[in-house]
Amino acid sequence: MQKRANEKSPLVGTTRNETSATHHGPKKLPRMNGVNMAGLEFGIWTNGEKNGNPSVQPPIDQIQHFVPEGVNLFRFPFGWQYLQPIIKGALDPTQLATLDKYVNATIEKRSFAVIDLHNYGRRDGKIVGQSDLGADALVDLWTKLALHYKNRRHVIFGVMNEPHDLESKSWISVVQQVVTAIRNAGAHNYILMPGNNWSHLKTFAEDYNGGMSSIKNPSGSTKGLIFEIHQYFDSDGSGTTKECNQDHLNELTSVVTLLKKDDRQALITEMGGGNTKSCADVITKFVTEVDKNYPTIAGSAIWSAGAISPDSPLIVTIKVGNTWQDQMNFNAVKAVRSSKKPAPQ
Repeated sequence: MQKRANEKSPLVGTTRNETSATHHGPKKLPRMNGVNMAGLEFGIWTNGEKNGNPSVQPPIDQIQHFVPEGVNLFRFPFGWQYLQPIIKGALDPTQLATLDKYVNATIEKRSFAVIDLHNYGRRDGKIVGQSDLGADALVDLWTKLALHYKNRRHVIFGVMNEPHDLESKSWISVVQQVVTAIRNAGAHNYILMPGNNWSHLKTFAEDYNGGMSSIKNPSGSTKGLIFEIHQYFDSDGSGTTKECNQDHLNELTSVVTLLKKDDRQALITEMGGGNTKSCADVITKFVTEVDKNYPTIAGSAIWSAGAISPDSPLIVTIKVGNTWQDQMNFNAVKAVRSSKKPAPQ
């Protein structure tokens, strides 16, 4: 999410044709009903620098709360500097164990875990591939993570959260190198590929036609390569205010048309709005349209649960006593998807 440094279902049933990863590699993503679990990325600014604030572990009992409500995908943002303190160095064992804890809790519930590198195409203020921070630094991180998680088919690799204000051709080259490295490490996990401009829905076609569509596995296939898209519904699409006045359905329709012609797939890994009627109404329309367009759009993940402040305008559940109480924004998602029973993965 582009604006915050520190905050940033019932699932439609899957069928045998909505296949998961196999030893031959993943095919189409099944239908996804997701929630973001913010916290492990806290302290990372949108310029990729650490701001001095610590990361915070999301409440792990939220996983138990959301799964019976049909959520089958949890996205865990994390900060690069926390997991790999030295560029191209070893992964920090404590940080990796923390990430493993959330991955394991998710997989135990037969759900998917997105591990999302939440650094905005940067580290310490330097753009990956456009400075002395070369693509090889990001390749090194993802090679290590691929080796660690390659036998866990429910782990999805989020290459980078919301790259922005960078040279698109250079970024496409970086993503291609990361994809190649992950596959060469023997990992057949799904890979989420983000475009420029904060991964906005409205600029997706520019990224896609500008070269993102040409990224391939070493085999030449595009199997398991999923495009990542974000969309918020306030006036500037930033997700910083509690009222919503744009549904972005026209942009969604255009993206669906573009992807369908090439039989490609995208996942909306961040979307949302405030705990207000205006946002609940827009979220209802948007999620309904997303679900109509499976498998081209695999689903959506709302921002956010996790460790964000209870007074955040986009928080989706708040603990009252010992009980998590869902807010109007997430209740809108549940209302759309409540008639569809999630299928075990």
